[in-house]
Amino acid sequence: MKKNSLISLIFLTSFFILALNYSLFISYKDQALLLSDLNSNKFEYREIALKTNYKFPNLSVTSMNLVHLVARYFISSREYDKAIDLINNAPEYDPLGFGDVLKTQAYFSLNLKDSAYKYSKIALEKLPLNPNHLLWELKSLALNQDLQGIRDSYLKTENQSKFFQNAYFYLSTAYNYKEFYGEKLVNDAKRALNYYKDEKDQRLKIICHYIIFGKENVEDGMNFLKMGNNLFRERNLDQAEEFYLKSIDKYPIIFESYENLIITCYNNRKFKNVINYFKMLPDSLNPKKGKIEFILSDSYFKEGIDSLGCKYLFKSNKYGYISDESLKNFNCYK
Repeated sequence: MKKNSLISLIFLTSFFILALNYSLFISYKDQALLLSDLNSNKFEYREIALKTNYKFPNLSVTSMNLVHLVARYFISSREYDKAIDLINNAPEYDPLGFGDVLKTQAYFSLNLKDSAYKYSKIALEKLPLNPNHLLWELKSLALNQDLQGIRDSYLKTENQSKFFQNAYFYLSTAYNYKEFYGEKLVNDAKRALNYYKDEKDQRLKIICHYIIFGKENVEDGMNFLKMGNNLFRERNLDQAEEFYLKSIDKYPIIFESYENLIITCYNNRKFKNVINYFKMLPDSLNPKKGKIEFILSDSYFKEGIDSLGCKYLFKSNKYGYISDESLKNFNCYK
């Protein structure tokens, strides 16, 4: 009898452990899909999310509450009250502030300004360098028309994050109130450009240039450059020169405008203009690949200024631009 009871106990214990492990396996499999949605900012696995048993296990394979992964699907379908109730009844453990930022989104959408700001502040305090948390605090501050608070929030961690998005989100938000910030915003944009100068994503550069030069000037400058290129292809060199100059006047930090202006004048045999326009080119914009220096060198030779012709010919060669034409200037190699 005791032997049978022991066997039954072992069987029941084994069955319970197997059932437990199977539940965990299903949960982790579903979590992988929900986390994939989260990381790609998609909502493809909504049906799986709504069927997920978020009470066991209540934590995901990350440090997030499983219920928070489910709540984001309610927010995406504008069921804000359901999302808030779900998060409020979740375990308090939330070191990443994910539940707080989800509540911020819900309250923001419901236009509950104070609550949106309250939870955005809590989320950002937990992860002060997280771009998404900063974005929602900025949006909540904008909702409350706390314009000074927007800048103060960003300045607390300015240039402390490897994520360029922190600066991008702030500058994009502040751009809507550029009259309020004035020259301070221009200086903020310049610092961000310098700090993230190696960033390949163009979004930060674009918003910084809008702030520094003005959106209309940037767009006009690019349009004038495009028109100049079209005129150059049509061999209308005098007009192309005019449009490249207009481009530089509106948007003076695009190297292509200077380069094409110099090449246009060289092709039009306006060698003095080549020399003068090269002097307009900021050294910081020059990629120093040698082509422009070679054109400048030949322009000096054409104008009879051999000493400067040789100087820029050597520079051109130093930058790696070797042309067959450069080898014909034997006077420079004596």
